[in-house]
Amino acid sequence: MTTKFSQKKPRYDERPDHERIVITGMGAITPLGLDVESTWQRLINGESGIKAISHFDATDYRAQIAGTVDGFDIGLY
Repeated sequence: MTTKFSQKKPRYDERPDHERIVITGMGAITPLGLDVESTWQRLINGESGIKAISHFDATDYRAQIAGTVDGFDIGLY
């Protein structure tokens, strides 16, 4: 019996040409920026969004670094 999870999907280059994909917009909220432009610019500049955790005391945690999103205001979304 074949379930929908075990069915093999066609590779990208095996898709019929009539299956077109349209990108209508992009958005990004990342440790590198709050929009696509600033995130992309910092990526191509080789910057990392990973840094020492500063939003709370992480002394008792094994991880001391994280990719946090600074300046994000949920009220704007």
